[in-house]
Parts: sequence; C-alpha cells; structure tokens
Amino acid sequence: MPIPAVILAAGRATRLRPFTDHLPKSLLEVAGRPMLERSLRHLHAAGVREVVIVTGFQRSKLRTAVRGWGLDLALTYVDNPDFESTNNAASLLLAAAAIGDRPFILLDSDLVYDGAIVRELLDRGDSCLALRRATDLGGEEVKVALTADEVVTGIGKEVALDCAEGESVGIEVFSARAAGHLFATLRQRIRDQGRVGEYYEASFQQMIDEGARLHAVDIAPHRAMEVDTPADLVLAEQTFGAIAARVSWPVAAQVGRPIAS
Repeated sequence: MPIPAVILAAGRATRLRPFTDHLPKSLLEVAGRPMLERSLRHLHAAGVREVVIVTGFQRSKLRTAVRGWGLDLALTYVDNPDFESTNNAASLLLAAAAIGDRPFILLDSDLVYDGAIVRELLDRGDSCLALRRATDLGGEEVKVALTADEVVTGIGKEVALDCAEGESVGIEVFSARAAGHLFATLRQRIRDQGRVGEYYEASFQQMIDEGARLHAVDIAPHRAMEVDTPADLVLAEQTFGAIAARVSWPVAAQVGRPIAS
C-alpha cells in the first residue's frame, strides 16, 4: 500500500541569497528543473501518491509552481507561520495531523538525488534512513554512527568524526509505530520544552536512545546532495547536469539560476 510523503519547504535559505531573496530554495533549478519538482517526480515514480508539503517563505509562489507542473499527486499544504523563528523540527511537527498514525517518508526540499534511493528505502519495509558513506565529513554534515548490523546509534552534526560512518542525506522512512513515537517526541521537545530552533535529528536521537530502531541504507552507487550554498548549487549542476568541467561561481551562477518569479 502506498505511503504518504512529507516534504519540508518552509525555510528562508539565507545562505543562498540573492537567489532566494524572493524565491523558495526548493524552486531553484538544477539541470533545468526545480529541485522540488525533481523530488515530486521521483516520489511519483516510486509509487507515492500523497504528499504533504510544509511551506513558509514565499508559500504562494511555491504553490503556484507546483500547480503548474500538473503532477498526479494528492497534495496537502501545511503552513508554518513562524518559519522565521523556528527550525525544521517545528515544521515537521506541523505535518502530524495530516499524517496521523500512518507510516510516511520524510524528505528535505533542498535535495537533489537519484530516484532509485526512494524506491530502495520504501522497499526495505521498516524504519530507515538514506546514508552516504564518507570519510570527508566536517562540522556541517549530519553524521551517523552505526552498529555492526547497520542500526543507527547516533545522528546529528555533533556526532564525533571518528565514530561516523557517513552522513544522513535527508531522506527517512518511518513505520506507523515509529511515526507515532516521532511526533510524540517532537511535541515533547518543541511544545513542552520550547526547543523551537532544533533540527529534527535531535528527536531522532531521543527516539533511538529510547529504544527505536532506525536502519541505515547505503545509497551507493546512487547520488544525493543537499543544496545550502552557492557552491552547493554549482556542484549539484556539475553532478546532475551537463557541466562536467570545473567552473568559477560567477559563470556557474548563470547555470543554477532561479526560475522566473
């Protein structure tokens, strides 16, 4: 039975200015197509038919763009009116009512990835996350520590480098039971404890500490990356688009240009 997807697309993306001054980051093009459109098409190809999109900054432009793509998806929009002062954990909690007690797949909206990753996670049949194995990690990556049988023991930017097996790329699947645990944890941390500025990985870690099992799925040989900065946008175009040669940012900026607002 198909499960719904939740895509978080509320943030302002200040590190990508001026391209995101008047446009949601998820509408920036990579290889001739907005990141959000690419993701929605991957989800549809994997059998997903229902998507909850959490919006915030420039929400009307995002809705207009999605409507124009003519996708055969049941779409629910949930608005985060406090996107300026909250983080992605708060946005995820806002999707709880739309998801209820169902399993779901969670994605960040600023990802560029191969569609096969979604199918592999959904085929797994339990709670899992997409892992890019790497040894070149730094302070910004969401690092993942694992047991010998690929069960996540630690997740977050603060995971020690010598313990990390790789990075979480921002795609997770939760069983119905895990989804209930996740939303309860988010409510506790955000509403009861006021941790509105947290990333959702803090709630993942609490769930793991409380006994939840989240398996890592190695995405190799597939590709996935998050676009946070102009340099990321260039690299995404080089990786997924037609550009193979290294180019400087002033030239590449014209390749990763925003779509018309």
